[in-house]
Amino acid sequence: MNIGTVVEIRDDLTIIHLKGDLYPHNIGLFQEIWSAQIRKSPRVVGIDCHDLNSVDSSAAHYMGNFAREACNREIKLVFYDMKPSILKTVNRVKQKDPLYIITKSRFEDEYVRKKAMV
Repeated sequence: MNIGTVVEIRDDLTIIHLKGDLYPHNIGLFQEIWSAQIRKSPRVVGIDCHDLNSVDSSAAHYMGNFAREACNREIKLVFYDMKPSILKTVNRVKQKDPLYIITKSRFEDEYVRKKAMV
């Protein structure tokens, strides 16, 4: 199984749309895209999980690493539109830094529409 990504940049908001399955053997691709985007120092990075089919506990642990890295760079990392099965896996993994996970509508209200109104 593979992971696909599409990156959308809106000023200081970056949205990474994930598609497929996130496992240790393919986390490298996401890591490359993540690193390239955070070097640009966006204010917010949103990870769209709508088309993410599955995540194992190792990949969920990596998500925590991304959250810690974002925090260290003063970037707000938001995971949104996560399926209940993936949320269950993510919640089972002990994270040093908790993940911020919200619904798609809340993400749009707080970051997309709010930005468009400014």
